[in-house]
Amino acid sequence: MKQEASTQVNLDELRAWLINYISRRCDIPAAELHSGIPFEEFGIDSVQAVEITAELEQEFHIPVEPTALFEFNTIELLVAHVSSCSSSAPTTK
Repeated sequence: MKQEASTQVNLDELRAWLINYISRRCDIPAAELHSGIPFEEFGIDSVQAVEITAELEQEFHIPVEPTALFEFNTIELLVAHVSSCSSSAPTTK
């Protein structure tokens, strides 16, 4: 029987993905996106939060509520949150 794929998220990949995504969406050079700056300082609003979390789920196969961007309001906090969720998420196929 084939074993299910792990849902463990690579934190470096997730961090890089978030930086690149926010850089493209907000038209901010990636070099200026520091992982400790709150999302609202980049101009992320609730509509963008929904879009970001939908793409996060598609890319990493981990469900993330849009409110997570406001509860865990920096790249580093969101990465830590997604990491904790991914380690306990059930695998599905």
